[in-house]
Amino acid sequence: MELESHIDYDRPGIPLPKDHVNRAFYGLGVHTTDQMVSIFGAPEKVYYDIRSQSEGSNDYYHVELFYKNFKAIVKTSMIVKTPYPRFILHGTKGSFIKYGIDKQEECLKAGRMPWEKDFGIDPKENYGKVSFTDEEGKDRNLTIPTPLGDYGRFYDVFVEAIEGKKGSLVTEEEALAVIEILENGFSGQNPRVHAFNKNNKTE
Repeated sequence: MELESHIDYDRPGIPLPKDHVNRAFYGLGVHTTDQMVSIFGAPEKVYYDIRSQSEGSNDYYHVELFYKNFKAIVKTSMIVKTPYPRFILHGTKGSFIKYGIDKQEECLKAGRMPWEKDFGIDPKENYGKVSFTDEEGKDRNLTIPTPLGDYGRFYDVFVEAIEGKKGSLVTEEEALAVIEILENGFSGQNPRVHAFNKNNKTE
C-alpha cells in the first residue's frame, strides 16, 4: 500500500523566511506528517528530500515514511500550476483519489463564520473517488462525500484535557515522533534516509 498527502501551491518566486522553521517543511509538513503519525504511528525509516525550487528558500519537500508493509509520502511544492490530488491511496484491491483541501480556512478568510450555512462544506467536484475490485471480482467506482471538518473541536478537547475530563487527542509519543521527523530533516545533507529504532529515536 502507498499513500500520498500533498499540499501544493502555485507561488513561484515568492520568498520565504530564511530560518528553516518558517519554511515549507516546518510550516506545512508538520500538518501532513502529524496526520500520518497519528494514524500509523512512528515510521521505521524516513527519507528526506528538502530543497529549493526557486529563490533559495527551502520551499519544497518530499518526505517518505516507511512502515512494515507500506509507505506514506508527504509532499509540498510551490510550483504546481495544475491542481494535484490532496490524497492518493493505492492498495492491492483499489485506489482512492481526493482533490482539494479542507474549506474551513478558506471560509474564515472570506469572513464567514462556523455557524453559517454551508460553512466548510466541500464542493462535490472535490469528493473522493474510489475504484476497487469487489468480492465477486467486478470493478466498481464510488464517490465518497467529504466529512465536515471542525476546527472548534480542537479547543473543546483542549479544555476537556486541561480539566481532566478527557485525555489528549495527541499522545506524547506521537508528538515526540513528529518533532524528531521534522528536526532530522535539517540535521544533515539532503537527500538521505534516517532509521527509527523502537524508542522512536533516529539512528
